[in-house]
Amino acid sequence: MKMKDGSNFESKMWNEKIEKSMKYHNRNVRKEFENKIFSGELSTDDANLMHWHEVWSRVVKDIPQLEYIRR
Repeated sequence: MKMKDGSNFESKMWNEKIEKSMKYHNRNVRKEFENKIFSGELSTDDANLMHWHEVWSRVVKDIPQLEYIRR
């Protein structure tokens, strides 16, 4: 994850925006994936592989200055 303009994000941005969004989406993705695991739609291994990718993909939708590319 990085700033779209190539700069580094400051700790203030992390503390005021990124961390809050990350925690919110982390909780929601965890709940969604747990439901899919229990219903048999998703394996635990696949959920572990996809979890943070899904969280960061949602965070960048909340904060338009950020860019996330999965590598």
